[in-house]
Amino acid sequence: MEKEFNRKAGGYFFICDVDNFKSVNDTKGHLFGDNVLIKLADIMRKQAGDKSILARLGGDEYILFFPADINKKDVMNIMQGIQKEFLSYMRELIPELNISLSIGGAERTANEDTKTLYDRADKALYQAKKQKGELRLQEQTI
Repeated sequence: MEKEFNRKAGGYFFICDVDNFKSVNDTKGHLFGDNVLIKLADIMRKQAGDKSILARLGGDEYILFFPADINKKDVMNIMQGIQKEFLSYMRELIPELNISLSIGGAERTANEDTKTLYDRADKALYQAKKQKGELRLQEQTI
């Protein structure tokens, strides 16, 4: 990501958080929960491909960064695809639990630093988590 940021180009940064994940660990155990997180990472890798940078922040949170050479429509389609595939997987795996994926993102301005971008994406995630399973993107502000 640092390399991309040094390019002084735009891009799209997302924070993804599994809604109600604690209920997975509480009812099915931590090993089961770990396998759910591995499956989510696999879904993200498959959907985003090599177009993005993917990392696990910790717990049930992941980040995805797409460089500026990918257009917003394609990025949003990828993120919606991740949500849809994960939701489908969870409904099939444990339909009795209400598990979804909330995503907050921010469109990066060319010179925006990591902290500012992260803070904006985190605010969008906070808004998305109010509804559970939402996708919110903060647009660039100039």
